[in-house]
Amino acid sequence: MEEIEKGGVAANLEEDYKDTEFSVNINDTILCLPAPAEKNIVEATTEQPVSNTICDNERQEPQGFPTWAMPNDTQELIEAASNVYGLPPQMFALPILTAMGVAIGNKAAFKWKDYTNYPQIWGAVIGESGTNKTLPGNLAYKPIRELEQENYEVYNREKAAHTNAGNNITPKPILRHLTTQDSTFEGLTAEMKNNGGMMCFNPDELDSFFQSIAGRYKTSSDVGHYLSMYSNQQISIHRASKDKEPILIKTPILSIYGTIQPEVFKRSIDRLNLTDSGFLQRFIFVYPENIVEPPESDLVIPEAIISGYSAFIKSLFQGNCRKVYEIDVAAKPEFVTYLNKFIDKRNESTGNSFLRSTLAKLEISFHRLCLIIEHTNNKGTTDTISLYSVRCAWSLIRFFLKESGKIDKLIRSNKGEIKMGGGGISKPDMCRYLKKEYPNKKDIEIAEFLGMSKQNFYEHCKK
Repeated sequence: MEEIEKGGVAANLEEDYKDTEFSVNINDTILCLPAPAEKNIVEATTEQPVSNTICDNERQEPQGFPTWAMPNDTQELIEAASNVYGLPPQMFALPILTAMGVAIGNKAAFKWKDYTNYPQIWGAVIGESGTNKTLPGNLAYKPIRELEQENYEVYNREKAAHTNAGNNITPKPILRHLTTQDSTFEGLTAEMKNNGGMMCFNPDELDSFFQSIAGRYKTSSDVGHYLSMYSNQQISIHRASKDKEPILIKTPILSIYGTIQPEVFKRSIDRLNLTDSGFLQRFIFVYPENIVEPPESDLVIPEAIISGYSAFIKSLFQGNCRKVYEIDVAAKPEFVTYLNKFIDKRNESTGNSFLRSTLAKLEISFHRLCLIIEHTNNKGTTDTISLYSVRCAWSLIRFFLKESGKIDKLIRSNKGEIKMGGGGISKPDMCRYLKKEYPNKKDIEIAEFLGMSKQNFYEHCKK
């Protein structure tokens, strides 16, 4: 058996995720996205030469998070919250993106060729304990919590009326949740059925969610179901209990947002093997490092900014009209070029399966971000995805690709911790690790390498 690699991250990992490798070139002119000072840039048309945009060799896009690329009604809150709490703006931007997706739901879709995408985002913030990582999510979802409370009050009034009418005259009321922490797939789909096939899963900690869906606490895994929901594929549940009706959701729209500590994340991913299925790569990650707790101050977010954001999110829930966007004619050449960059980058990344899979899912997120930005900036008054929305989405994707590089590095760092005996990791972890890393090796070969029987190896893998 060949020598087992004990090194940490591959030497060229940072190069794999290097931003310059993901720039765009059309007719020898490198296209960059508008810089922050130009967030009100007049949208380019087919008559305007693309060379008028800022180029990489003249002025680099800022290394930090491009707040300017976020929907207009969110930028003030992101900047104010980042300033008040001393946290990076991306920690607020990601939960806000997922919250907007929850609010829009199935009222907007983006059709490109045979693919239709909805505004659902799976987002995760990774941060050390004590970095206040739960605060951004609480701020982003505050308007949604308020709507849920209003729904609950309406439900109680309808329930009282139903009871007073003798339970037979008026229909039985249904409490419609917008978010849930029920990680059982049957419980989740039941909530989605009551809410038109839409839901946001918002757990306190992602670790328990990962363990639940991967079958840690039951005999089977729900990962496949979640992969189907990510692609909005029809879900059909036939429940064993006779008093429970079957569930069929034609177009499920599930958003996910949560937080997790880096060490807990590493243990979860290594034990539950959520990368091979591509489940993990479907998440957009934010992983700010070296956060320094700011000194105490009397700074607060102005109430006008908080109330403005709240009104904006609540307005996205309004209306039942469903709009299907297509790409604008003026935006199509640049949009196609960006899609080809995903393909080129995947073809270059043959030695990094995590990056290849991540790029495939970020391409889907690119469509979804285009949709969210267009729909929110123009209040649903347009029918096409504009060039400006495409460029904003691309700028966000470039940033999130860098964050994915940190996740790749975090996952690979587990390899450097393996010690062959005398402490280090446990035998079960070692067996699972080697089975995953060497899929072409027979179990008996790995067992002999570890100095154990094949049956003993099986037993350790199951622990």
